[in-house]
Formats: sequence, structure tokens, C-alpha cells
Amino acid sequence: MPINPMIMGCYAKGDTIDSKNVTLREGCPSILQTYIIEADGRIAACCGLGISEIPELYVSHVKKRNFLKKAIEAAENDFLKIWIRYKGPEKILAWASKKNPKIRWEGIYAHNCQVCHRIYKDPNVNMVIHANYQEALSEVIQSLWFDEKYYPNRFN
Repeated sequence: MPINPMIMGCYAKGDTIDSKNVTLREGCPSILQTYIIEADGRIAACCGLGISEIPELYVSHVKKRNFLKKAIEAAENDFLKIWIRYKGPEKILAWASKKNPKIRWEGIYAHNCQVCHRIYKDPNVNMVIHANYQEALSEVIQSLWFDEKYYPNRFN
């Protein structure tokens, strides 16, 4: 799996995301759930697969007082991270491509980390997200509420 979002990997038929299967993709299980500490003390808000390429995933440093609390607060106050957690980077990229048809994504990516890199590194995708993210607010908040409040209370 290439980490560079502009390099295509070689995947078996059906392994990559497209408009037919993107609805089956889920939110990222790592972001806002896994916090890692790098050797230099930086704290990232995801599993770490290729985070060195995405500085926005670093949310704190161990030199800060209450560093873990600060890391969690910083990460959970970032709407894009919340959006990735509850909707998944694949759906965000598909959404962005509807706003800017020059954004090609179908048949390119097999892993959500590749798509996450694309979201953060591609200026075209980034511009669409920053200009239009308000449109996704209510859907993301509803997903967050369902996953964190309704579902656990209803079925536990």
C-alpha cells in the first residue's frame, strides 16, 4: 500500500473504493481512539500509519503539563478529525469530489489511511473541505450522537 496518496497501488478487483461500495465504508476506528507518543515526544491522534506525512494529526507534546488531556481536547475540538472518525475518509473524499469534479478517487484506494492522506495532502480536497464543511455538520453530529449516546444506552 503506497502511503503517497497520488501513487496508485496494484489491487485485486473489488478491493478499491468507488461510488458503488463507498457507502459500505465506516468511520476510522483509530482516530480519536488511539493516541501514540513518538520518540521525540509528539502525540498523534491516530494509530500512526504514515502520520509523519500529516502534521495535523499531531495534537500535543509530552513536555506539556497534562499532555494526554490536552491531546484529547485538541483532537476532539477538530471537526475534520471528528468527521473522519464518524463518517470515514472515503465518504469525505467522495463528498469532496461532488463539489469539485476534478478530484478523482474511484478505483485508486484500498485502505482508509491512504484516503486520509489524500484528504490532508491534496490542496483541491482541502479547499473543498474548508469551504464547505458546514454542510456536513448536522450529519456528523447526528452520527456522533448515535454512536456515543443513543446506541450504547439503548443496547447495553
